[in-house]
Amino acid sequence: MNKKRRNTIISTVAIVLVLAASGAAVINMYGFDNLIAMFTSLFSSSSGDPGPSNNLGYYDENYIIEPSSNGEVGFEVSKQGLSFSVTDVEIDKELGSLNLEQINSAKYWSGDFSPSYLKLDSSGNILSNHSFIKIHIKVQNLYDHLAVGFLNNDNLLYTRLLTMTGENEFPEEEDPSSTFFIRKFEPGETREFILGYVVSDDYLKKDNQFLYGVSPTMMNDFYLHMEYPDEYVDYSSDVDFVTDSTFRYIDLKPFIEEWLK
Repeated sequence: MNKKRRNTIISTVAIVLVLAASGAAVINMYGFDNLIAMFTSLFSSSSGDPGPSNNLGYYDENYIIEPSSNGEVGFEVSKQGLSFSVTDVEIDKELGSLNLEQINSAKYWSGDFSPSYLKLDSSGNILSNHSFIKIHIKVQNLYDHLAVGFLNNDNLLYTRLLTMTGENEFPEEEDPSSTFFIRKFEPGETREFILGYVVSDDYLKKDNQFLYGVSPTMMNDFYLHMEYPDEYVDYSSDVDFVTDSTFRYIDLKPFIEEWLK
């Protein structure tokens, strides 16, 4: 065997070993079944099939929030200026108090929830094999200064957030939908909203998971800095400030069991 061919073989074997080790590490981190569920979600979105699965695939069980005595489910992260709770959840085909204008202006529709699959009447009520999951939330700004809440900094598997109650508080002429889910909060202010997610009716089964992942860093002052520069407080040099970016997970199933098949 000549030297060049031998070096080629050695290089090829080395690459294969590295890829195998990397693959093993990923499988060890997420689990084989969970990886399959994640890839199923990715590849099913273009076909109109939501690809229901029992696996969320990437949540940390240590951060699943238990209900409080008053029936609400939530958490508080004082260093991030946020108190957040879910107070109720409904499944409904009627738009109700959600914002129809936002649905009509949304430019990010794709996959299972594009207009070619999701059919609405002129009032925003759903005609197709989909439903709204309406999540009632209560959000408090724990900071002693103005802040804004990025209320779309969360996720619910196999759904899409299309709209919510209220009006756009940071309108932009070119694309108002890009700021629609941002809301202003006075110091200490508590506000309540309903977020309108859309889900395929095929996924509404008792065996499926409905874990609602919420980012504790949704209370932010980036927009505040631009609009109210005199009110802006820079905490970047505060040694006591702790960035906690770990999602908290709220199990919605106790709220919606009556709608599940």
